[in-house]
Amino acid sequence: RDLDIEFAFQYSTTVEPYTASFCNFIKTGSGGVHINAMREAVWRFLMKKTMDSLTEKEKEKFTILKVDIEEGMNFIAWLSTDMQMNLVGQTKDAVGNDEMYDPIKKLATKALEKYFDENKDKLNSLIKLIKLNCKARLEASKVKSAVIKENKERFSEHEYDNFTPCNNKGK
Repeated sequence: RDLDIEFAFQYSTTVEPYTASFCNFIKTGSGGVHINAMREAVWRFLMKKTMDSLTEKEKEKFTILKVDIEEGMNFIAWLSTDMQMNLVGQTKDAVGNDEMYDPIKKLATKALEKYFDENKDKLNSLIKLIKLNCKARLEASKVKSAVIKENKERFSEHEYDNFTPCNNKGK
């Protein structure tokens, strides 16, 4: 079976990340198996490289999460194949052939390894950005914890005055 992929990603400061995907020159606006496989390959590759780059002190301080890698990532993916696409969704704009997942993921991982072996400086700048995202997430969590001083554990503590819950009392 013929299976060719191309993908690109970059980081930006936008709140909403941009994702575009295509399969056999058809825009797949809802993504599908091909984009999920490529994104997971990127995520796992960058996660491994970032975790490997952490010092012992950094490993004690924080853990890199998927959200740290995906924060601000814009992604575009293209797939060309003679395999059955199985377009799914109400508007048939997502690739649904699960048999493509593992081969696409392997191709994407191989492409990432080749590219970043030749461009170590770009990998290092991505690792710095991911570490920065992690630190920002941890600081935001500390601020949130400091602001939220009350810990309400029971539902009754959240009720409003003069509020009658809508319950069916069997009448």
